[in-house]
Amino acid sequence: MLGAEQKAREESERLRLQERENLTEKRRRDLTLRARVAAKAEQKELELLFLRWTKSEPQIYYAPTKALEEDTTETEQRKEQVRLLEWKAAKRQEVSEYQKEIEERYLGNVEKELERWQNARKARKANNEAMNLQETMDKELETHRMEHGPKKGRHLELEEKMKKMEVEDISGGRMI
Repeated sequence: MLGAEQKAREESERLRLQERENLTEKRRRDLTLRARVAAKAEQKELELLFLRWTKSEPQIYYAPTKALEEDTTETEQRKEQVRLLEWKAAKRQEVSEYQKEIEERYLGNVEKELERWQNARKARKANNEAMNLQETMDKELETHRMEHGPKKGRHLELEEKMKKMEVEDISGGRMI
């Protein structure tokens, strides 16, 4: 009988651990997905802002091979437009790098959030184990009393006081 109980406890503990691992993995996937979605949303927002900010005229596809002497202003405009396109390309590169940093930051927060979640669960588990220990001790004491009966003699008064205190404890400090 004791062997069967032990096997049942071990099986129960193994299943609990497996369930915790599955829950942790699911939480990790969920946090990672949320971080990626948030990063993509911010990247798209930056991209739209960049497009609005750098909105320009259509590119020129035809240019004369020789510049006319009268068209020096046109040549200057083309040079200015080339500089503008180069500047836009450089700024686009900066935005792309910033978007990568954003994604890395969001994904970095996933591990921190998961660790915080696991630490909170461990703290709850430690408190639960302390409560389980107290319950076990109370059960053992009750079993002992049932097997051996109440104490005799001068300790009777002390036991009555203890029972009274237990009643106060259980009721949250109030006498019943």
